[in-house]
Amino acid sequence: MSDPATLEHVAAELSALRDLFQRRLLDDKAKVRLYEELYSQVELARHGLARSQLRALFGELLLLTDRLHEVVGNPVVESVVEELEEVLRRRDVRRVPPIDVFDPRYHEAVRMDTTTDSVKGQILAVLRDGYLIGDEVLRPALVVVASGTNAVEAPNGLSLGEPDRIGSSGMPPE
Repeated sequence: MSDPATLEHVAAELSALRDLFQRRLLDDKAKVRLYEELYSQVELARHGLARSQLRALFGELLLLTDRLHEVVGNPVVESVVEELEEVLRRRDVRRVPPIDVFDPRYHEAVRMDTTTDSVKGQILAVLRDGYLIGDEVLRPALVVVASGTNAVEAPNGLSLGEPDRIGSSGMPPE
């Protein structure tokens, strides 16, 4: 029964089965990693699609709130505007914080005005608020900017959109 040829044959088969098992185990681990990667990519794509759809909806809601802001003195309209703004805040949509100097990341200049008492690049007026969703600009603020013709130069030499006017997080200071 304990023929050396039979023992060698059984040992060879056992070794072959062990190798097969290890290869299949490694193959299964590789497949699991691929499936996990695929699932994470699908989640990212799903999140990105949802975010882009929400961006469009939030943009339209902001236009609605702009129009409602024009109605002055009606307490019902003011209440609706407050509720809409609260809904947007809960979805991480917030106004671009006010900054003194034009920054093209957060502003869209619609006009340049010449003034004698303003610094070149200073924001003179905000015509329409800008909004952020998370760290991304949902809608830039529409602003009037001081031109350089008669405006005084900034004492620190800042020009339009200098990055050192922005906080360390890359966001404008609040």
